[in-house]
Amino acid sequence: MYTVDKFIQESARVAKTNVSEEVINEIIKISLDSQQQDFDDKPAIEITQETIESGKNLQRGFLIITLNRSMKYATGTGKFFPRFSSIPGFEVELVQSPYEDSTIIGLSFGCGTTRDFNVHLKGKECLSR
Repeated sequence: MYTVDKFIQESARVAKTNVSEEVINEIIKISLDSQQQDFDDKPAIEITQETIESGKNLQRGFLIITLNRSMKYATGTGKFFPRFSSIPGFEVELVQSPYEDSTIIGLSFGCGTTRDFNVHLKGKECLSR
């Protein structure tokens, strides 16, 4: 796999032609500008929720928190559905991380209402994805 600029350089080499350094630099600039635009268009944090089991006294599922920028702190929130009749006990477990050492991520969580919960991530370093 090649980046566009490397592909053009390799194609020129195989075709025994020259591509000016100015053209290559322009391709690199456009590529970087495009990547930055994609980065700027994304929210800093994306949260999705997947319910596995939902009943009167028990709800289980996944809260998937995706960090699109490096950050030291992040909070993911969600809603219980259906709403509990009283404030429930609440447990959270980190099941996947892009880091080999997940201990660099501090995890706290809570719910103070019958319908809302939150999960806080705190990195010992800046976290991303």
